[in-house]
Amino acid sequence: MEDQRRKRKNKSKQWYIQNAKKSKSKFGLCADLKGFLISCNFREKEAIREAYVLLNEYGDKLYGPEVPDLQDDDQEEIDIDSAIESEREALKIQVSL
Repeated sequence: MEDQRRKRKNKSKQWYIQNAKKSKSKFGLCADLKGFLISCNFREKEAIREAYVLLNEYGDKLYGPEVPDLQDDDQEEIDIDSAIESEREALKIQVSL
């Protein structure tokens, strides 16, 4: 009698374990999804923050991490400085005329 109960108990456990594995893969977020829904319980800021974290995580997986180009910024500053200096000189020439 106990053997039948054990078998029945093991079968029911296996059924729950198998369904738990299926549900994780079926309803989890993955890179090829086209949309998702976020809800909040009177904590809108927290929900927005979690959504940004989630979107950034999958954006990094799809497109790679965002790396700022520091060298381009330095070149732009040099160009701006030289442009300002040339404009000052042009204004000085106009004023002296």
